[in-house]
Amino acid sequence: MLAALQRCLKAQGMTYRALSKAINLSESSVKRLFADGSFTLARLEKVCGALDMTVADLSRMAGSARVAQSQTDTLSLEQERLLARNPPLLACFYLLLNGHSIEETRTRLKISLRAMRDLLSALSAARLVDAGAKQPLRFHARLPIAWRADGPRAQAL
Repeated sequence: MLAALQRCLKAQGMTYRALSKAINLSESSVKRLFADGSFTLARLEKVCGALDMTVADLSRMAGSARVAQSQTDTLSLEQERLLARNPPLLACFYLLLNGHSIEETRTRLKISLRAMRDLLSALSAARLVDAGAKQPLRFHARLPIAWRADGPRAQAL
């Protein structure tokens, strides 16, 4: 959350000096807060208020940044090999990554519920997605995928 808070300060062009005036605290105390990350909830609320946002807004921003950092646009060589060897798996991954629901993907691929579960299990085993029973899919990749020019997928085409 501290990194997200620092990005917000920078985005708004707010210096530690300006923030210190806005929250009625010395500039050295503000610098110490950021250096130590020793915010109380009350102090964090004041800082967020000075930035015209809530702690909940900050939390959402921090969570979004964490998701983006956990995703990559490059697959491992083994992941690319797996997808190149299994066209239905590649199609499933592509559709899901492009925002299609599991049910839409199953319908478009014309496969059974069991076959869809098997594909999701294979994607999960390859660390391409986290597929929880009652949770939305969490991807470990993001678009656009940077396929290797001479990689398994290119060779399969």
